[in-house]
Formats: sequence, C-alpha cells, structure tokens
Amino acid sequence: VVPDETGDRIMFAWPDRDAAHTRITCEDLPDSLIQQIGWAHLCGPATRFDPVGTAVIDFARRCKKAGVPVSVDLNLHTEGFGWDEEYRERILSVVESATVVFGSLKEEFSFLTPDPHTFVSEDRWVVVREGKGGCSLFTAEGDYAVGIYDVPVSDTVGAGDSFNSGFIAAAVLGKSPKDCLLWGNACGNYSVQFPGGHAGPD
Repeated sequence: VVPDETGDRIMFAWPDRDAAHTRITCEDLPDSLIQQIGWAHLCGPATRFDPVGTAVIDFARRCKKAGVPVSVDLNLHTEGFGWDEEYRERILSVVESATVVFGSLKEEFSFLTPDPHTFVSEDRWVVVREGKGGCSLFTAEGDYAVGIYDVPVSDTVGAGDSFNSGFIAAAVLGKSPKDCLLWGNACGNYSVQFPGGHAGPD
C-alpha cells in the first residue's frame, strides 16, 4: 500500500498467480468451523480466483443456512483485477448470502447496480462508505447517514477495515442500526489519524 501526500492510497494486493490465499478449498472451511463462529466477514476479491472463490461463495451460503450472519466488503479493486460478467456474478452470489454489504458508491456499488437500495431486504443491510462524504446505512426500516469527524488525516489505509470492525462489533452487541453506523464511522475516523493500516481503538 502506497499512501500519497493527501493520505489517500494506491493498493497493490492479491497477486493472482500461485498465491496461498487463492488455494483455499471448501474442505478448508468445514461445517465444524461454522459451528464455532458468531459472524463471518468476507472480502469480495476472494471470489475472483478458484478454488478460493468457489469456497468463499459456498461458505457464505452455508453460514446463512446455519443462521450465522455474513458480511462482505465488496472491495472490488477493478483496477487490479479487471471486471467481467463472471466476477460480477461471483460477487452477487456472496451478496445473496450477506446480512451486511459494505462498499463505496463510486468504486464498488456502481459496478453492480445504479442504486444500492436494490440490495436491501428484510434480512440484509447495505452500508455505503464515501470517505470525506460520510457514510450511509440502508435498511428495510429506513435509511441513516452520518458525516465524518473533523480529525487530522494521516493515512487512510485500513480505514474501511476499521469501519467494518466497529460496525460489526456494534451489530454483534445488538446495537441499533444507527448505532452500528456511528460505531463504524467512529472507528474509521479514528484510524485515519495514524500511519499504517493497523490503527484502531482498543
């Protein structure tokens, strides 16, 4: 990850040839694992390559069937992985099993739908993170939006992951939809104040 002078970043990630993460199979994600977890968080680019793509899609379906909440950070990175109908269908397969879908309007949702509300259902929330534009949560019961905090920005690397962590923590604790959004927003804004992708509140 290479931050620029504004604190934004260019990411070089997910090598697609002979990398260990692409070799995960369904056998590596057995039902016994699902019985041990309370939430599964998945990354969209994991669906891009096989066998891991098939394994992740299958894992998400089995989690949903078992009643384990599933979140997915779209994180498409089309600049590195390209974009085609197969990738789109794989992402949509994970979204179908998701309880919460995270992404940005311009960099992710725009590749899938003109309106992220189309992914909302009785059992699926959609979170749109827009950096300086704040964030929104769309649910079947209504929409929520919050702006960013006025904090000094050192490095945006990891801000989305920190946001996801705060949001999921609040959801696991049974907080309201708006509180989940506030927790995620606070953690993301905390993260950008520090260099590196590992800053988060304790």
